[in-house]
Amino acid sequence: MSASDGGRRRIAATLLAALFVYALSANLLPSALLRAAADLVVSPQHLALTASLHFGAFFLCASLADRLANRLGNRRVLLGAGTALAFGAVAWATATGFTSSCIASVAWGMAGGIFEGFGSALLCGLYPSRRKRLMNVSQALYTAGAVLGP
Repeated sequence: MSASDGGRRRIAATLLAALFVYALSANLLPSALLRAAADLVVSPQHLALTASLHFGAFFLCASLADRLANRLGNRRVLLGAGTALAFGAVAWATATGFTSSCIASVAWGMAGGIFEGFGSALLCGLYPSRRKRLMNVSQALYTAGAVLGP
């Protein structure tokens, strides 16, 4: 196995793991909304807006990640997504109110959009002959994470 094959495998494994980890957390807020609202002393209706921010950031970053990668490079975009996911997790864990929960939701959504949209395309580019299989595996892991998360 050449070094490039090993590198491609590590990238693929990392992307698949990132999709799974993101999906574990993506559906967490709706299932924990009442508890989180009570902990943050915010109305559930108000806190529910963070889910809209989350998925808005997800859509925006899924749409723009390819353009960012063309400018900044794949590595920087993926490292940025990993950083945004970690930041979002820490921000949610330490959130003290509505504003900090909004910031956490946007960071988490940004990471998810990059992992889902750009990450899936990158997987297919790494292994063009296995494109269908990798898309099926990535979506199966994403679904498993979404089901197991809440």
